[in-house]
Amino acid sequence: MAGTREQALATHIAHVNTKIGPSKGPEWLPVGARLVILTAAMMIIWGVCYGTGQILTHDHDLTGASAKTVLGGSHLAGLALALGLMVAVRRYIAPTRA
Repeated sequence: MAGTREQALATHIAHVNTKIGPSKGPEWLPVGARLVILTAAMMIIWGVCYGTGQILTHDHDLTGASAKTVLGGSHLAGLALALGLMVAVRRYIAPTRA
């Protein structure tokens, strides 16, 4: 047991350093490039959902509250799918626990 706050912090940092491992992504692809690819994929997913909402709104001639509901739902679906992708591939991007 640590007697002081500094000892506790040093013990915690030493423990964390033993539990952190390298990312599981390919070693030849730097972390920055992986982040750019992930960001691009997230934007594409969101864009497809946004476009789908626009197409549905125009194809069904929606106006007013119904159009706003469809567009809002497409935005939320795009964000949910993009963030789901981010969570799914987080171990390939950033360092993980060993």
